[in-house]
Amino acid sequence: MRAVMPEVPPDILAWRKRTGADMWDEMWEGVLHMAPMPNREHQALEWAMETYLRRHWARPLGVRVTTKLTWPRPVADRTTTAFLTLSC
Repeated sequence: MRAVMPEVPPDILAWRKRTGADMWDEMWEGVLHMAPMPNREHQALEWAMETYLRRHWARPLGVRVTTKLTWPRPVADRTTTAFLTLSC
């Protein structure tokens, strides 16, 4: 279910922190984004894609496949990084 809340009640924030549901929460330009925790279908898809990419893309090219990263901000002297993202 999608929802937009102009203000998140303190009891919801406390519950999310207590249960670990806040693990995936992110703050973007002062706006709290509360993503749902991954479900089994999401985890199965992630595993299948990661396995495929490791075998057929990363190994032949000598590069890495990583998951669950904190998105880095661009830095001028950093080498180019490619990200593949999925939204389920």
